[in-house]
Amino acid sequence: MNTGRIKRRDILIGTTATIGVIAFDPVEKLWITDVQAQSTSSITIPNLDGQLLLDPESLAAVADDFGHIIKKTPMAVLQPGSKRDIAKIIRYANRFGIKVAMRGQGHTTYGQAQVDAGVVIDSKTLNKIHHISSTQVIVEPGVLILDLLKATLAQGLTPKVFPDYLGLSVGGLLQVGGIGGHTQKFGLFADNVLEVQAILGKGVSTVSSLNKKPSLFNSLIGGLGQFGIITQTTLPLIGAPTHARVYQLSYTSLQQYIADQNQAVTDGRFNYLEGQVIANPSSTTGWTYLLEAASYYTPPQAPSDSLLDGLSPDGGTTIDEFSYFDWQNRLAPLVAALQESGVWQFPHPWLDLFIPNSKVESYIHQVLQNLKSTDVNGPILLYPFLRSKLTRPFIKVPSEEIIYLFSILRTAPSDDPNTVQAMVAANRSLFEQARDQGGKSYRISAFPFSPQDWIEHFARSWNKFRRQKVSLDPKNILTPGQGIFNQ
Repeated sequence: MNTGRIKRRDILIGTTATIGVIAFDPVEKLWITDVQAQSTSSITIPNLDGQLLLDPESLAAVADDFGHIIKKTPMAVLQPGSKRDIAKIIRYANRFGIKVAMRGQGHTTYGQAQVDAGVVIDSKTLNKIHHISSTQVIVEPGVLILDLLKATLAQGLTPKVFPDYLGLSVGGLLQVGGIGGHTQKFGLFADNVLEVQAILGKGVSTVSSLNKKPSLFNSLIGGLGQFGIITQTTLPLIGAPTHARVYQLSYTSLQQYIADQNQAVTDGRFNYLEGQVIANPSSTTGWTYLLEAASYYTPPQAPSDSLLDGLSPDGGTTIDEFSYFDWQNRLAPLVAALQESGVWQFPHPWLDLFIPNSKVESYIHQVLQNLKSTDVNGPILLYPFLRSKLTRPFIKVPSEEIIYLFSILRTAPSDDPNTVQAMVAANRSLFEQARDQGGKSYRISAFPFSPQDWIEHFARSWNKFRRQKVSLDPKNILTPGQGIFNQ
């Protein structure tokens, strides 16, 4: 491995001094700078194209996430200037038992991408869109979904699947799944990948697809960062419509809401399908339900409102028109308001579960009986997708064909850690109730998940998952924040 001193511009210590890091001391677990006396046990670090940051501000920025609950401080932050930097740092970490994780936008909620006393790779500097053709796009992991959409729409094209919030990174979604209103048509974001380039945990560069190393391909995507760091991916594109007609159907009956959602997801009449549970004090149950759907088109063609035939909302229907871009980016004004008010920085003990269709009505009914709107302070999502649209073996969902995403997107007071912990404990309890009825956790949630939970989560896939870990990341250095393997 080529080693030597990093360029002097590459390391920032404090706020003003620019100092080179020349070595790592594996005994003291410290980086050695060129203004410090080098210890006899220190090992020279590899040359890098990017930056290895040690200043307190950089470390603090990645010792947190959107949950603002778990805080683990790394020893260093790598801002890679190239894919080579990632390979070099991973090989170096293997030599000295340093933990490593890639961080996208930090939108997990319970420390999943944090590394205590390790190295966090900040993907923000790997943010290039390399090529757009009529059928695909090649991107780096730090590219935001918003920027990807803008670039492809400029050529009349679009990705197939989006999360609700477009401020997430491609790399982050590929690791966890990426769900949204298009999942009922095309699966998760992670199901729509043609090829990935990655640096495996053992430091080897690789390229894989369904036709080339398919087992590796299916491990890297949806693998929760356990096997490798994705450095580039190829995604499929389709022709982009220009408009979205959006339907919002209100229900007072949970039973009818689920029946209509099941009908809509089964016949696939809409391009987009989601739904929410909404607190409503005037309702007899305290809750109402909103089926939200969209049909895309380009004038002069337009969808027929006969799309609503056979659905039975008893609380009214609204129909609105949006541009295709504005509809995908619909959360931008809300996010901007939350950021301006400071609420974006409040703790977010989110809960995200997958519930089998046969249990969803009874489970949701029980949950809502004991849930107050003040226990949430955020949206509650409830909408279906089809298991047959999912293809990644390590993204675990219930075994039934119709599955519901159930998300309680809580916001807690910024100065009340007791409330935060109470919400986290409530999340764990709701997960256990769902698990006992065949449900699964979508692993961006905020509650503890033990190694035994992981074994039960993966079920029959556990042995393969463990074997892949041993094969691809034998020193167990990657993404410890998920807590899958004993550290």
